[in-house]
Amino acid sequence: PKILMLVEGAKMEIKLMEHLLSVYGISQSHQIVSYNTSIYDLYAHMFVDTDPDDVDLLQLLKERETDPAKKKLFDDRYSDILLVFDLDPQDS
Repeated sequence: PKILMLVEGAKMEIKLMEHLLSVYGISQSHQIVSYNTSIYDLYAHMFVDTDPDDVDLLQLLKERETDPAKKKLFDDRYSDILLVFDLDPQDS
């Protein structure tokens, strides 16, 4: 099965998830597909004027993506879709 990870950071989250899958002994049977996006923008779009139950997440991502090569990611089937929020403390 494939797991789609929506991340803000390209490297660390993937390494962490690969390690987690190896700890559980399922790293050989799962493929992680990373897609960088602004999770907070995506979250806002999903919850502002929309019922989250009505959102087709893959279709939403495909509509928002401008790169034709990346759009193809959303035609695949995934066993799981994980949204990984990256905590970046902001100076105020």
